[in-house]
Amino acid sequence: MRKQKVPMYRHHKGIGPAVVTIDGKSVYLGLHGSPDSHRRYAEEIENGIGGMKRRSLI
Repeated sequence: MRKQKVPMYRHHKGIGPAVVTIDGKSVYLGLHGSPDSHRRYAEEIENGIGGMKRRSLI
């Protein structure tokens, strides 16, 4: 089984917010670099990666 990469926290330069793409879907996290956007990123990674692991086990 291939090791899964953690999606990257990045800056959407066209419109300014932080964004992460999980399972092909972009999630906007708020102002890039803000504590709130980093908190939302951690939540999305936890939910997104956990959800992908559960789906692969089914």
